[in-house]
Amino acid sequence: MATGIFAELPPIAGVAGMATGYWTLLASRVDAHNGKKGVLVSITWALVFSVESL
Repeated sequence: MATGIFAELPPIAGVAGMATGYWTLLASRVDAHNGKKGVLVSITWALVFSVESL
């Protein structure tokens, strides 16, 4: 429902699309690095992230 509402407003839809891409990329990196002990994710205030296997 929220996606439908935000799709009506182009600036908000653009920000929502970028956020979706960011979190999808982070999730794929976590899945790729996930071992038996998990991962360590470091995120800076500028939303630059690093994913390391434990």
